Amino acid sequence: MTIRLQPGVGKLAAGALALSLAGCATAPPPVLAPCTTPQGPVAWLADHGWHTEVALPIAALRGPLAGLAAQFPGAGFLSFGYGQKRFVLAREGDPLKWLLGPLPGDGVLQVTGLTRADGLAIPLPPGGAERLSAYLWETLAKDAAGEPAAPQPLQSRLYYDTARRYTLGFTCNTWVAAALRAAGLPVHDAGVVWAGDVTAQARALPGACAPG
Repeated sequence: MTIRLQPGVGKLAAGALALSLAGCATAPPPVLAPCTTPQGPVAWLADHGWHTEVALPIAALRGPLAGLAAQFPGAGFLSFGYGQKRFVLAREGDPLKWLLGPLPGDGVLQVTGLTRADGLAIPLPPGGAERLSAYLWETLAKDAAGEPAAPQPLQSRLYYDTARRYTLGFTCNTWVAAALRAAGLPVHDAGVVWAGDVTAQARALPGACAPG
């Protein structure tokens, strides 16, 4: 599943979008030559051109995060993407979706069940699946009992409130870079702006490849 963008709604909206998501608008990097999926624990990085997401096989989910799999019967992977709640959940075609998208606001974590994962396969170091699962779980806002609030369903996806607010200094791509770093990979999130800032680092990781 991919994220589809609506056409622009005028110069003002286009200008706002250019500032939004801390610059989540860049041409995708060249495609890597096909390869065999690495052995062992693997995370997947999807680059949608302006927005990146990270996915894990359901079998690799650890700790309380594994409980989310029950919401997606038949899925083999869960994909996670961070964003500004009002922007992400705004109705398609609503001009405010683009005009207000660049502004700081509450965050939301989009969780999507997939039958297969596409993108860049990244081998995880020992303990990486546990650390990445912990990072994803910690992203979610919790109630007094330590449980995430009931998610909002929309178009076969679930949207969870997050503990951290979205800002122009912490956007979808910053969040993904921080997720990979939390997994123990040599990736930095400081100064990450564009989707390419994440994918360029991920493509340089040992063993990373794009299975055909």
